[in-house]
Amino acid sequence: MLFLAGFGLTFTPHGAIRPSSDIATYKPAQGDNTPSDWTAYGRTTAGVRYSAFDQINRENVSKLDLAWSYRTGRGDGIDQNTPLQIGDTVYSCTPTDVITALDADTGEPRWTFDPKAKAPFWQRCRGLGYYKVSQGTRSADGLCDERLVQTTIDARILEIDARTGEVCKDFGENGAVQLSQGMGEVKAGYYFQTSAPLIARNLIVVGGWVIDNQEVGEPSGVIRAFDVITGELEWAWDLGNPAITKLPPPGETYTRGTPNMWTTAAFDDKLGLIYAPLGNTTPDYYGADRPAFSDEYNATLVALDVTTGRERWKFQTVHHDIWDYDLPAQPALIDVPDGDGGTVPAVFQTTKRGQLFLLNRETGVPLAPVEEKPVPQTSGAPEEKLSPTQPYSVGMPTIGAEHLTESKAWGLTMFDQLACRIAFRKLRYEGDFTPIGLHIRDPATGKSRRLQLGRRIGRCAQQQGLHERHPRAQCLRPCSAKGLSRICQEGAYRRDRTRSHPPRRVHPTVWPPKCGPRCSASPARNRRSVQ
Repeated sequence: MLFLAGFGLTFTPHGAIRPSSDIATYKPAQGDNTPSDWTAYGRTTAGVRYSAFDQINRENVSKLDLAWSYRTGRGDGIDQNTPLQIGDTVYSCTPTDVITALDADTGEPRWTFDPKAKAPFWQRCRGLGYYKVSQGTRSADGLCDERLVQTTIDARILEIDARTGEVCKDFGENGAVQLSQGMGEVKAGYYFQTSAPLIARNLIVVGGWVIDNQEVGEPSGVIRAFDVITGELEWAWDLGNPAITKLPPPGETYTRGTPNMWTTAAFDDKLGLIYAPLGNTTPDYYGADRPAFSDEYNATLVALDVTTGRERWKFQTVHHDIWDYDLPAQPALIDVPDGDGGTVPAVFQTTKRGQLFLLNRETGVPLAPVEEKPVPQTSGAPEEKLSPTQPYSVGMPTIGAEHLTESKAWGLTMFDQLACRIAFRKLRYEGDFTPIGLHIRDPATGKSRRLQLGRRIGRCAQQQGLHERHPRAQCLRPCSAKGLSRICQEGAYRRDRTRSHPPRRVHPTVWPPKCGPRCSASPARNRRSVQ
């Protein structure tokens, strides 16, 4: 009987967060079912992902039936695509960048375009760009008056006609721009694009994905803007060498190892500002050898002038990031009340830490209080210089950032829960900034490996959007990762020889490389971070 009672409790929600009683009951927002298009990754370049349609609502959503389905036949990679919808056509892409135009009412394919793109791993196509040529410059035959802009997993920008799927041959060289130009050596799989490009006025703005934790000096995180019609490079922002404004001088490259923008930027046309969320200099979990510019821009939101690409302001969400807390989501541009009957233009940025930052998008100054709080300073790698404080957005809610305790361990049975608590007690954990150190046992505590919350995929990764009831309430995809982290001496670092190099991820939070049984002190150049 006791076992049955315990088993029944496993299906009872624990620690559920519910609205307080002083919050008004649900009231549907004023709907607007006027037909409109989804022309960008976040519906518009503001990235709010909000639609006022209320024809489908909470009263009838349970009665929906499947209208149609379409099988892409995709092979490698993971489908993370957000389709575009222009008129009565839906545009979707597979992880290997095959684009299909579908009839929105029937799901029947109208055309398919295969760019023959290949990457050894991490195949993704998160979305496409769309551009409509102005009335006075359209072609006689209408070809490429409406264009789809695609970035590929082999580092190209392509443009095709949205109506027919034909290549726009006036763009770049026969419809393509090579993003490897100016980058120097790019090993297979070390640099390419996985996220949707930003279309800002007449520009295509792109960053790039780089493989994590393989070596120092990986390809540059340069952000570039290309003319949407010709493909000509209009500007480049190389944070390691701001003097480079287009292509590097002959014999040089964009600065290698700079923090990159692997997700999609947002754009405010009125202010003429692009909002670029940046990642980290590799390796992600060891920062003793990073150049000075890295600590200025890791995990930082940067506002760039759309016409010149020059920096206007920046706001850092993590100092000296050795936890892979890079910014993972397109920011949302919203207007918030100023208290005097007007509004203030704001930019809302989610993070892997579950911290939500609300900034004035003209200046980058926080609109909700941000405090620098002390964080742990011991047991990191001997050469590491940890930041004494980290920024916390105390004026905003947090998502899943509460301190973990063993009492919160969950198990299907009491025995599973006990095993989890025992495992927790063996780990060193001091919150979301527990330093990652060497894989050696602490003589004071007897603990070695560190428990880290929210790392890699994070709590608010890739997508954020506005709630349909409250125009300023964020609707976030629940996403949380826990993992074990440590730094190994290079001599104790080994690979599973049955896997390809670079290693393919077998889980969002686990790399195949493993540490040997012991690690000891070694020069900084011999450190590698693994999980």
